[in-house]
Amino acid sequence: MLRKSRLKTNEDIPDSSMADIAFLLLIFFMVTTGFFNDKGLSIMLPGEAQGSAKIPKQNLCKIFINSLGNIYVDDQLMQDTATISGYVEARMKENDKLVVIIKTDENARYDWMLRIFDEMKKIGMKKISLQVNKKR
Repeated sequence: MLRKSRLKTNEDIPDSSMADIAFLLLIFFMVTTGFFNDKGLSIMLPGEAQGSAKIPKQNLCKIFINSLGNIYVDDQLMQDTATISGYVEARMKENDKLVVIIKTDENARYDWMLRIFDEMKKIGMKKISLQVNKKR
């Protein structure tokens, strides 16, 4: 008589250490992955002020952006950024101590201010002040 020996085989996949393996893989990828470091805008923030500096009016160029997107440069309505940069560049050639103040309404869109800021950087303006006109 033939004897058939049937060994019972375990057909299950062992999953007792599955959580350990998942955590080890997670830690491995967190350690080895290089994260993207965005440079952003290079803005020099002022230190602690000892007093307010008085800047003569002839050295100021005020740019105001209201909530509707209208841009006023020295209280004159300007239509586009090329006109604004041309005007400021002409004033820069006349006065090397020129300071540009970009003042926005608190309800104005952020990209309007960034567009003006980028134009000032393109023409080489180094002294830029950013302000927000808050409603009271």
